Amino acid sequence: PVTNSATVSSPTTDPNPADNTDTDTIDVVHDADLLIVKAHSGPVRIGDLLSFSLAVANAGPTQATGVTVSDPLPAGLTYVSASGTGWTCAEAAATVTCDLAAPVAPGASPPPITVVVTVEVAAYPSVDNVATVGSATPDSHPADNTSTDTVAVPALVDLTIAKSHQGAPQVGQS
Repeated sequence: PVTNSATVSSPTTDPNPADNTDTDTIDVVHDADLLIVKAHSGPVRIGDLLSFSLAVANAGPTQATGVTVSDPLPAGLTYVSASGTGWTCAEAAATVTCDLAAPVAPGASPPPITVVVTVEVAAYPSVDNVATVGSATPDSHPADNTSTDTVAVPALVDLTIAKSHQGAPQVGQS
């Protein structure tokens, strides 16, 4: 809380000086505008490893504490690993969660998180991977706390053919 006082005075005599000062106390609230951008690069095929980059930033005006990123993996993407300098990452029930040890100052971005997955058949023809950032500090602009990366997964087939015959062929017979 912050208390602000104001006093008024005049060269003219005031018969009631007790009301010449007023005080107002306000509660100052921390507000950090966190945002996240999730992306991958390059073409993807079924069976490939795919790396996502999750970049977090704090637009301020105050520092963000207790920053957490959540990345529930959709069907078709199987968890391999997750890491980032300063982040502690774990996976449970196909959801990757990463916690940042240090606060994020206004205008700053911590190192990105890399989430590696295997692309499975269920990802065809495309899959949306969504990540969300949050913190213990209130965020009055939650619209940019979520990022979706749509991954196009082309069809992949491995066709083979084998032809054989039975018996010895003879002229004039089928």
